[in-house]
Amino acid sequence: MGALDVTEQYAIVAVFILIGTLMVLVPLVLGRLVRPHHPYAQKNMPYECGKDPMGEAHSMFDIRLYVLMLAFLIFDVEFVTIVPPMLVLGKLGLVALLEVFAFVGVLLLGLVYLWRHGHLEWVKNI
Repeated sequence: MGALDVTEQYAIVAVFILIGTLMVLVPLVLGRLVRPHHPYAQKNMPYECGKDPMGEAHSMFDIRLYVLMLAFLIFDVEFVTIVPPMLVLGKLGLVALLEVFAFVGVLLLGLVYLWRHGHLEWVKNI
């Protein structure tokens, strides 16, 4: 079996692109044709945790929410990063344990920074 020439290679790529495009478009078109379409005001209203939305979407809110979420995300990632080495600590040895402690130490410095600057308090006295 010989090598394919350039036009056959382009034809194979074109067929893959066509099949990929059809795999996306056919279900979208079929869904549009089959599903019922009955819009009304309550159905088109934004969904907000099972409650009616209040206020405007572009309202200002406190930046402390983002700081708390980022702090939570950092310590969540810390836990996920620490668990695998601790599970195989016997095979990795003392050096791995020291690296885990160094990693936790750096993250604890971040926690101390957040705590000392009052970013972990929900209600701040200004």
